[in-house]
Amino acid sequence: MGSVGSPFDGDARACYAQLTWEEHSWRAKIIRLEYAREITVRDYIRTGFLDGAGALAYMMLLEFQQASAHIHHFFRQYEGSILASEIKLKDAVEEYLRRISE
Repeated sequence: MGSVGSPFDGDARACYAQLTWEEHSWRAKIIRLEYAREITVRDYIRTGFLDGAGALAYMMLLEFQQASAHIHHFFRQYEGSILASEIKLKDAVEEYLRRISE
């Protein structure tokens, strides 16, 4: 799960699968590449995306920084309360971020 720039396996390097056909079968190799992740973090803020995209943008940034899935876990925990108007999305995100940073 994840993507080239945001793998969710805890390894923050970009990754992709290289597939080759050898001797009547496919071979797969995972390729890992370093890249300037700090530029992406800076751009979340500098471009206004973090403020303009709403509360879930903070969750996306956390996933990117930690190279791990959080949004799925967040919604499993808070979706019912958000849909029942027991907590606002922004407040739920702030609570989740505060809780995992402890």
